[in-house]
Amino acid sequence: MTAAAKHPLFWVRVAIPVGLLAYIFSRVDIPDLLEALRHVDLPLALLSLLIGYLVPVPLCAWRWRTLMRQGYGVEMPLGFLVKHFWIGMFVGYLLPGGAGTDVYRIACLSRHRGRVKENAAVVVGEKLFVLLANALLVMLAYPWIASSATLPEGFDRLVWLVYALGWLGLGLLVLLTLLRRPVGDWLERVIGHRVMAIGRRLNVQTGEGEIRSLLRPFTRWRNQALIFLWTVGIQLIACYGGRLMLLAVGVDLPLMVHIFVWNLMIFVFLLPISFGTLGVREATFIAFFGMFGVAREPALAASFVGLASMLITVGVGGILWAAAELKKRVEPSA
Repeated sequence: MTAAAKHPLFWVRVAIPVGLLAYIFSRVDIPDLLEALRHVDLPLALLSLLIGYLVPVPLCAWRWRTLMRQGYGVEMPLGFLVKHFWIGMFVGYLLPGGAGTDVYRIACLSRHRGRVKENAAVVVGEKLFVLLANALLVMLAYPWIASSATLPEGFDRLVWLVYALGWLGLGLLVLLTLLRRPVGDWLERVIGHRVMAIGRRLNVQTGEGEIRSLLRPFTRWRNQALIFLWTVGIQLIACYGGRLMLLAVGVDLPLMVHIFVWNLMIFVFLLPISFGTLGVREATFIAFFGMFGVAREPALAASFVGLASMLITVGVGGILWAAAELKKRVEPSA
């Protein structure tokens, strides 16, 4: 038995998806599910794969490249970053919460340029601002779709309370940004802790005194605006791809619903409770799209289309990784 299998959390992460899938398949009508899968519009599903999954990869790599250049003056070829972003997706896919993706992205650049600390700050800082941008999209979309969402009785008040607290939190972050100094202290605590933790995993020590200088680019409002706007653009493209996915199974929902649902899903998928979001993805599709009148069977069929799209996407990273490993083995013997 491996060391990971001996850890109690490993079995929790196995039990949760197994339990969720068992519950889901006990509640769905299997013939209706098979019928929905048989009638998937393949051209729309392929277009959804292209727009919602493949196109965002080079856009995310471009954001990575821009932040390295703007923040630290490090120029990297876009093709190199696209390749390693894709490989990072493959490496991190089966790990809970995709944790391996960040470590790989940091390690790959350090091997080629030795800028592990700057790259760690970019990868971690980028992720934080991406989550904030996703939260902002959820908050902006909710009032537009609230009237069409079906929630359990009495639950709507709780949702609006969370919504109000969310705006309060975002407003506080804007205030801290305008005050400049407090946001620097906050970033040092939040991002700096993560940067040092990843550095220790890569045997690179980062002193607390270095953190403030590393994070200085993230305290500039121009860089913050760049991350937010670029991320919003990427997410809107991905959400449109998600709309095409639902259309492929015969479900037509307004784009605003997809902006709300897909950005909310990101936070659920980050929870380290499953491998490859297995079980969690299916339950989330049924629960979130069910709020807007989508039956379990087409929602589950859409989740299977999404799974196939994700496997194809990370599979590209796997091919690139295998090609790179093969090249390493061939070159020494040449």
